[in-house]
Amino acid sequence: MCTETDTTNYEDWNPLDLTGEQAQAIVYKDSYRFKVIEDNITDTSRWSEIHTAIIEDKKTNKFYRAYYSQGATENQEEKAYEYDSNVSFEEVKKVPMESYKWVKVK
Repeated sequence: MCTETDTTNYEDWNPLDLTGEQAQAIVYKDSYRFKVIEDNITDTSRWSEIHTAIIEDKKTNKFYRAYYSQGATENQEEKAYEYDSNVSFEEVKKVPMESYKWVKVK
């Protein structure tokens, strides 16, 4: 999740067409333009955690979903989008959902 505040000029960045470095900056830093709304670990592999993040673009009032992996322990030095040269976030919207839960019969 966001670890620091930064002053990078994000004005011309397009969340649908980013470099790996730009995507990493959005996921790890709060800025005047982009904010991480949710960041959940949705899967794991032997050495990595797979994350799904929801990013708000405060300039356009749009929301994007981002997927990334990072090292699962302090010994794994993999960072989000470290090996990606081009990244595209997908535009999403929040919708109400009906869900069910299994409960014990009394």
